[in-house]
Amino acid sequence: MSRLTPFNHFAFMIPPLGWNVAFVSRLRMARFTGPAPGWLLVAENVARVAVVLYPLLLPIDTKYTLFAPGAGLYGVGLAMYFASWTFVMSSRAPEHGRGLLASCAPAYTAIVWLVGIAVMSRSPWYGAIAAAFIVLHVAEFVVRYRP
Repeated sequence: MSRLTPFNHFAFMIPPLGWNVAFVSRLRMARFTGPAPGWLLVAENVARVAVVLYPLLLPIDTKYTLFAPGAGLYGVGLAMYFASWTFVMSSRAPEHGRGLLASCAPAYTAIVWLVGIAVMSRSPWYGAIAAAFIVLHVAEFVVRYRP
């Protein structure tokens, strides 16, 4: 049952949100200058807010049988997410590694840690919201991409 509690899955949003705030100005976004349709931006931002705030309603239950596997998936996903940001921020990244797939990695690798939260919290709804957000987020990157 979803309820607001001080011990909720929002705690798992803090590391990626902190990382985003700390390093967003270092992302090299020069290839993402194209326009995006307004409907896509609105849909993406609505999904983003839902992905960030919905975990407030998901109490932590460490006794749940899939909590540990979900936490493991979250940890692996977070490592992938941070590594993708590090690669994109790196001035040593090879030119061939700066294509669409590599440049969008911070957008699509988030699905792994988001699914980890969904598994830990036993919330298929959160998994669906997270998947919708990632699809919209990656779509925005693809639409804005200029080689």
